[in-house]
Order: sequence, then structure tokens, then C-alpha cells
Amino acid sequence: MDYKAIVSKVAPGLNGIPDFVVIPRIREAVIEFCRETWCYTLKLDAMSVSEDEKEYDLSPPQDREVIAVLNVQDANEVDVAYTVADDYSGIVLDVAPASDDAFTITPKVVLIPSEDSTDFPDFIFNRFSREIIAGAKSFAHGMSDRPWSDPKQEARHWATFRRGITRMRQDKINGRRQGATVSIPSW
Repeated sequence: MDYKAIVSKVAPGLNGIPDFVVIPRIREAVIEFCRETWCYTLKLDAMSVSEDEKEYDLSPPQDREVIAVLNVQDANEVDVAYTVADDYSGIVLDVAPASDDAFTITPKVVLIPSEDSTDFPDFIFNRFSREIIAGAKSFAHGMSDRPWSDPKQEARHWATFRRGITRMRQDKINGRRQGATVSIPSW
């Protein structure tokens, strides 16, 4: 979903706010929603593992950032022991493969859109459009000294946004799958 595609849903009630101000507020709401709920998970492409090599870079899709690694599995979908780099840029296998252990590994990660992204996954907006819109409105109303600044509306929309985050977390705990969502976050 392109951020520009939902500007018309966010702008009403924001007293003439320009599109170039709305788009970053939408992005901010989506990033916060994804960070708080871990709703955006993805199995990255399989990586060939080399003999005696323990370190592997993670390659998320363009305009996405890894915020957690849920698991790493081999080609037989068996979990592989690993640790994660502090900046989530890579993984380190606990045991390097021997020469006759050639195989692939597939990391499953939690993503957020990057600060310069222009879009986000449709399933997030399809399921949580009301909350994403409310989050964007809250961030816009919270801007000080602007014609659209309004602390009461900021609080009202923030409450709706936070309820959506809570609902998404509850759905995950109860095992309901939302689009590409398949993981249970640990808080």
C-alpha cells in the first residue's frame, strides 16, 4: 500500500494539512504499529552455508529493516542455533558447518518499513486501517504550533491507535493469523 494512497483518508479533520506533512505521519504510524506488534514477518531467501563460516548477513527487502530474528531453519525446517548481531544486520551460527555439511539456512525475521519507505504491506492496512489512520492523525494533531494541532484530538486518536496495537497483540496470542503474520512477539 502506497502511503500516498491513504492521504485522503487521514487529511479530513486536520485543517488543511498538506500532503507532504501527512505522508510522514502515516509512515510514522505504520512503523510504530509494526514495531509494537511484530505483525510483519517474513522468511528471507535461503542462504547457502559455507564450510567453517559462521557469520551471515541478513538481506531484507528494499526499504525494510530487520528488528528481530524469530528463527533460523535448515532446508529440512529444523531449527539451527544462532545469535543475532546487535544491529540485526546478520546472524552468527553457534556451530560452523563441517566440509561435508553443505546446506542452506532460512532466517525468519520481523520487519518494519524504513524511514524512507514509500509503501507498506497491504495486509496491515486491510486489517487495521482505522488504527493506522488514527495513529497518523494523532501524530499530526501532536505537532505543535500548526493549524491542525489539537491535543484533545491527538489523545482521542492515540487511544484508538493503541487499542489496535493491543488487539493485534491479542490476536497473535490467541493464534489468529493476520495476513503474513505468523509469530508471537515476546515483550
